Amino acid sequence: MHIEDMGKGIKLFTCDEYKFTTDTIILANFASPLPKDNVLEIGTGCGAIPIILARDNKAKHITALEIQSEACELLKKSIKINNLEDKITVINKDVRDEDAIPLNKKYDMVICNPPYKKSGCGEVSELYCRATARNETQCTLEDIIKKASKVLNQGGDLCMCNRVERLCDMIGIMRLYKIEPKVLQLVQYNIHKEPKLFLTRGKKFGKVGLRCNPTLTINNEKGEYTEEMKSIYKYYYKG
Repeated sequence: MHIEDMGKGIKLFTCDEYKFTTDTIILANFASPLPKDNVLEIGTGCGAIPIILARDNKAKHITALEIQSEACELLKKSIKINNLEDKITVINKDVRDEDAIPLNKKYDMVICNPPYKKSGCGEVSELYCRATARNETQCTLEDIIKKASKVLNQGGDLCMCNRVERLCDMIGIMRLYKIEPKVLQLVQYNIHKEPKLFLTRGKKFGKVGLRCNPTLTINNEKGEYTEEMKSIYKYYYKG
């Protein structure tokens, strides 16, 4: 087990099986809910996004849904050490379960960093935790978006990231469940390489109209973080 310094005196418990990536940090920054918002994260893992949002006072309350009990226990430790019991709630259930979220509970924003690999595509790790995080072995993109549509308030936002090859799937499924894509941002890991990741924000019952933000570049020509990435990492960027 490891304890990550997230800045502002906030700590996050991780381990080799459950940890966060650059994609997680980028998605948290992209989502940026309002301080008054009630937020749900689907597939929270070790809970980096709820911890970051709580650290920056970017949500009134965050509900963290996760199927893997070991990851939930890690997040509960992080919540306790940071005295965030009134800010973050952990639910250890499958997003596909009807009772995963109370039927009368609605959210202003849903955030999800889903498994990138489509069911039946690519190798699947023998480790349950990695297979669940990387492949659609436990839930699909449609399962996630369907649940988000059910629990979002009218006008609520769904913020997600995925690999570029899943962009058409994402837009099609969002529209199927009455979530209109409103913002798109491509992410390239190096200025000499094509974008591999995208971030998107959709609005439940939103009007048609998509805005594309400037591409986010993670590393410069020297392989170092760009100034924009340093700004995103801010409190815990070590240089």
